[in-house]
Amino acid sequence: MKTTINGRLDEVGTWTPEITDEWSKRVSPLLKGNEWCSHANYYTPRPYVDEYNTGSDHYGFLYVMQPGNRVCFVSWV
Repeated sequence: MKTTINGRLDEVGTWTPEITDEWSKRVSPLLKGNEWCSHANYYTPRPYVDEYNTGSDHYGFLYVMQPGNRVCFVSWV
């Protein structure tokens, strides 16, 4: 699986233990049968910039499930 943090390419397994723990708690239970994840991005809150980039106070994962290239996400505050 290719992993990123805030959209920056990262090597497999370089997520911190805290991020890996969140993945295990929030995404792994959702996997069913022969599904697997090919790409995953962990994102953190971002500040308000202007009316077009209003920022966010959410953390979460955006990931691609196989088979079928389904894009999924889970987020929390």
